[in-house]
Amino acid sequence: MIVINKPEELFLFKHLSAQDIDAALLLANGSYVTYSANECVIDRFERDRALVFVTEGELHVYGGRDCQILMNTLCAGSCYGASTLFSAEEDFPTRIVAHKSTTVWKISEERISDLLRAYPQITINYISFLSDRIRFLNKRVDALTARSAESKVAAFLLSHSDGNGGLESPLNMSEIAAALGIGRASFYRILDSFAANGDIEGRGHLVKIKNKSNLERISKS
Repeated sequence: MIVINKPEELFLFKHLSAQDIDAALLLANGSYVTYSANECVIDRFERDRALVFVTEGELHVYGGRDCQILMNTLCAGSCYGASTLFSAEEDFPTRIVAHKSTTVWKISEERISDLLRAYPQITINYISFLSDRIRFLNKRVDALTARSAESKVAAFLLSHSDGNGGLESPLNMSEIAAALGIGRASFYRILDSFAANGDIEGRGHLVKIKNKSNLERISKS
């Protein structure tokens, strides 16, 4: 029998009974794959129709024109591959590399289809996950298309903050400024201005949002 630590914490199996989770795990018939540190998990333009959960370790997701910009970090419980399932596109949109020794659990597109048919709650969970991703990406687009430099920085901070207002981004400050099309000096000047106004506190990855409503107002200006 497939053993997954705390499967009820994976988005796919939320709100299912313990009995249904056990049956769903058997139906999923997932496979484990372990990657060494710095090993390429999947490269852009490769085909891999599967929903993949990280069970231990850490993966880095690279994007941009040449897939050289670190866009995201996937830790235990995170997943990738949802955007490639049931899609007419043949290629994978990003490059994923193991930052350290990492084990993943892969469920094929065919098995995901079986799960969606067998369990209405899994279908709801899957749709909810995709809806949240759309909202997440819309916030990222807002950050990149804001009209002023201040609104871009405010939108970025809001879209990358965790539940406690802390900055949650794999990018360093220089990379953030470049991604937003803002000079590094101007970027830091805006952060200092936000800090002086009491909207944020700290610097770098220690930035924490203190006045969310004001940043939301600035992001729309």
